[in-house]
Amino acid sequence: MKLNRYFLPLLLLLGIGSVACQQEDALHVDDAIFGLGGNDRQTELDEWLHDNYVTPYNINVKYRWSTYEVSTTAQLVPVHRNLVKPMMQMIHDVWFAPYEKTAGVTFVKQTTPKNIVLVGSPEYDEQGNLTLGQAEGANKITLFDCNNFNPSNEEWLKRLLHTIEHEFAHILHQTRSYDSSFKSICAGSYNPTGWYNVSELNALLDGFLSSYSMSGADEDFVEIVSLIMVYGPEWLDYRYMVLQTLVDLPAGDNETSEEAAMRRDLSARAAKGLERLQNKVQIVSSYMKTVWGIQFFDVEGGDKGLVGEVQEAIAQVLAQNAGIDYSQADEQ
Repeated sequence: MKLNRYFLPLLLLLGIGSVACQQEDALHVDDAIFGLGGNDRQTELDEWLHDNYVTPYNINVKYRWSTYEVSTTAQLVPVHRNLVKPMMQMIHDVWFAPYEKTAGVTFVKQTTPKNIVLVGSPEYDEQGNLTLGQAEGANKITLFDCNNFNPSNEEWLKRLLHTIEHEFAHILHQTRSYDSSFKSICAGSYNPTGWYNVSELNALLDGFLSSYSMSGADEDFVEIVSLIMVYGPEWLDYRYMVLQTLVDLPAGDNETSEEAAMRRDLSARAAKGLERLQNKVQIVSSYMKTVWGIQFFDVEGGDKGLVGEVQEAIAQVLAQNAGIDYSQADEQ
């Protein structure tokens, strides 16, 4: 029996997606950059942002270029101004609105960062790792790669929302901590410096929803929150099913003693991973309910939970933007 036959199809199905590193076009320093002096008058866009973010949420959306807001060592470009309004409308619809429905407007006002910074290009570190977003406590969240705004593309939309929900979950647990028992479930399996060498399948076998979850307990926690919200309960159930299938692996025809030992080891590892993951998801769901008063999953035969609201919002945004090509719009 070749155990590899169990792994190959699973490896293809489990991937969340990889990001290729590419060099961004150089910023032409001779070009006029809005926000660098001389043209900082209030515009219709500024008025819209004031009416839709400053007034209701006390949130300042920063789209004008400022070296005080971003890294001075990374090669970055400003966001195209024509993309700011549709970008921020979409962010409201898929991020703010689901929380408003499940936790209330006051929750959104109190917990969301007071500054949202938009950057046109993605950011790469010295190792070529891609950064699509970062949070600085409850004060600021920076979103990169905004010039590739494409809300009709499901993969792009979910990648962006995963970044947002990941960073926002950090703000939540930094404001009110989760149960300390969460950290003990996978203690000893976290790998802060080597997680990127772990496949998604091996991460799942150890009870993680992504290889990045293995970088630390806090990252593990926010990955559970954000991945389930963005990809949905069916996505989670599929991973439970994969682990349960490996737990229940039957003996193969003419199985050798060595293969039998490997199968039993794999089944035991999958059983442990499944228990770990289910326990962590339960803690996450309980945290959202007991600490923030938010029903995380849908109630069977009852109200829609936060996950369900996010899934519905994603479907609506995709439908509303079907056929619209923002890359063809003129930059204002």
